Amino acid sequence: MEGDWDGRKLVILAFDDTRAARTWADSPEYLRIAEDRDAGADVIAVLAEGVPTLP
Repeated sequence: MEGDWDGRKLVILAFDDTRAARTWADSPEYLRIAEDRDAGADVIAVLAEGVPTLP
């Protein structure tokens, strides 16, 4: 979704669908947190669709 990933760090979040992921990413609560995160870190966000979940 954003930036060029060098593969050193990875955080995975799971959402029911793309709409849920976008709703979370665009929420005022997350956007406030993201401002602080972006000020102190290089961030790359990727949305991968179709990744199966474990049972």
